[in-house]
Amino acid sequence: MADEIKILLVDDKESHRRFIGDVLRSEQYQVIEAEDGEQAKEKLRQQKLLHLVILDQMMPRLTGTEFWNQIKADEAFQHVWDLPVIFITAYPEDEAMRNLRAAGVPMLAKPLRDYHDILDAVRQIL
Repeated sequence: MADEIKILLVDDKESHRRFIGDVLRSEQYQVIEAEDGEQAKEKLRQQKLLHLVILDQMMPRLTGTEFWNQIKADEAFQHVWDLPVIFITAYPEDEAMRNLRAAGVPMLAKPLRDYHDILDAVRQIL
């Protein structure tokens, strides 16, 4: 059931979080929001059961890939190492994104205008 699925949404832009969060909530997903990597780490410490992370690549202080690499290197976050991640980026052709795409990590390109793209990506992973 979708209402039992928890998704961590990390994006520094409130308008993006609102749009994506509203789309996900309309399908009964539980959405936990964070505006940057540090806040996301705190949410990960608090939430022991998550199903997916949707992660913006370009954020202040830490990029999405830097954040995820830090999580993967920290034993305190071992409970989320296997979580699937969808990256969101306005720069799909930078080196970090090319490497992720080559590794099969799903990506959505900004600007996000069609809610079907978001839901399709989430459904495909879950």
